[in-house]
Amino acid sequence: MAETKAVVVEDGATPVALCEEGRVGRAVQERLLVEAGDYAVTHGLMIAPKDNAGRHGRARRYAVAPCSLVPTAFPRAAFELGRASQRAWLDLLDAVARDRDFLTTSLASTCTVDEFTANLMSVYDAAYAAKPQAYTEGTVFAIVRNDYMLHQPEGRAFKDCGIRHVEANTIAASLGALSTIISRMHRTLLQRVLRVPASVLDSHMPPIHVTSSLADGFKAAHDHYVADHRTDGKHPVVVAMIVQPNEFNAFDQRHLEFALLERHQLRMVRVSFADVHKYGRRDEHTGRLYIHFPQQTSSDGDRGASDGDSAAKKAKTEGQVQQQQQQSNRATERAQGEEEVVEVSVVYFRAGYTPNDYPSQAEWDARTQLELSAAIKCPNIALHLAGTKKVQQVLAKPGTLERFISGEDATTLRKTFAALYSLDPDDYSTSEGQQQGNDSTRETQHQQKEMASVDALLAEIQEHPELYVLKPQREGGGGNHYGREAANMLAGMAPSERLAYIVQSRILPPTQPALVMRDEPVGAPQQSTTELGLFGVSVRRRGKREAGRADSDAADEDHVEDNAGVLLRTKQAESDEVGFAAGFGVLDSPWLTD
Repeated sequence: MAETKAVVVEDGATPVALCEEGRVGRAVQERLLVEAGDYAVTHGLMIAPKDNAGRHGRARRYAVAPCSLVPTAFPRAAFELGRASQRAWLDLLDAVARDRDFLTTSLASTCTVDEFTANLMSVYDAAYAAKPQAYTEGTVFAIVRNDYMLHQPEGRAFKDCGIRHVEANTIAASLGALSTIISRMHRTLLQRVLRVPASVLDSHMPPIHVTSSLADGFKAAHDHYVADHRTDGKHPVVVAMIVQPNEFNAFDQRHLEFALLERHQLRMVRVSFADVHKYGRRDEHTGRLYIHFPQQTSSDGDRGASDGDSAAKKAKTEGQVQQQQQQSNRATERAQGEEEVVEVSVVYFRAGYTPNDYPSQAEWDARTQLELSAAIKCPNIALHLAGTKKVQQVLAKPGTLERFISGEDATTLRKTFAALYSLDPDDYSTSEGQQQGNDSTRETQHQQKEMASVDALLAEIQEHPELYVLKPQREGGGGNHYGREAANMLAGMAPSERLAYIVQSRILPPTQPALVMRDEPVGAPQQSTTELGLFGVSVRRRGKREAGRADSDAADEDHVEDNAGVLLRTKQAESDEVGFAAGFGVLDSPWLTD
């Protein structure tokens, strides 16, 4: 195949536009498709179809993750505003997760009608009653992905689009590892196929390194745990990832597992809630969490037997030599059919955000067991609740942000807020409750109206349904209701049923072309919209550790990386949802334009 001539990317041009304008021929686009597929397979940009249950070895099936072939345009000014908001979001959510009165008051009405939120609150109540200081002063480990959409009122140029906050994902914020790979794939394809110079790529493509940032966060949380709970060396100390059975997004998780081992010699095991219920044990005196694995038992059938602990390093002291020998003996015992027991330093939830993850009381008991343990949770139950839609709506009330963060940071965040409205009549009993957002978003006739009552809000939605979204207290994509469907649902609900939802003003994103990998040969770019996700990592404690407990100063330090990486998801313009797990969006990366 002949080499491609270098493509000149002029100011304002984008890789997609080059394809759309015919400057990149069909043969070159076909080469993009082939090389993208090869890159995806060789670098693990993959998903595992649900029909892998019961399949092993070569019989297991895999597929290339839905993705774009080249990056999609995103205004640089909007991107930078999102990045500038990240530290304030991490500070805010850490403070909210430590304020029990705020959480319980904000979610009180929701818990009366939403069984899932009520069950989460019951877990929180039980754990807080048992160890309140763990929530007010202990270590809080947050991996947060703030999602944004571009907002383009009529007459505004693309480069001047605003950015609107959609949600803060505080539990199971996924796609960090795959977003790292898709960005590198795009850089490689643009250099190899379109011959775009590296200097041009550097000026338009932000570096994305989510995988390593997350791995470093887990190491920091692990160090906090070890400093607080000295171990006796009898059992390996590991991170436990709580996963869904037959997880289709397993590759995104596996990349993190491997990076944690490679960067920090720290092992991560995969278990389901059912595994925790069956094999988990919590020491009633110390709170330490242990998992007793029968030989070859795992939630995904491929747990593995290698410890991967720091003892894999060359021992330099007699104590380390003895520890290595103990671990070697344990490995021999496991090979002979004995159970393996591990102590868990950090629990990482990649499940637990949907009612489907709790098919019986056993799963709820497991969640409570985890929360009561001494292991550091990512997130703990308070931070999980801090990410609910209702709390997001309450935080949008005038003056509420200042309860937790500085006035300057509050102003920064409000620049990105869409209008949010309560469906609880009690929230309209004061003038403060009448407006659930910020005037900075009032850019069309109907957006960000002040509502005197729920009845006024409902009347407005019936008259202009296309400008509002109805949101439940759910994560994972696919749960929102739009336009006339939302209006009809609200009209048919009893007043108490509405308490399970909030209302958001509709964000008006621009449409633009995107070149998406399909099963068939590549065609013309499709009209699409995008959603930007910005990752942040925070490991913090408020209380003082007991004197002499920390092995190093690092264990007492906060670990905060506010700009831990970027995710871009692209969907067809006619689709309302963009969730990757729900099957709506494809992985993408941003091409920043001025």
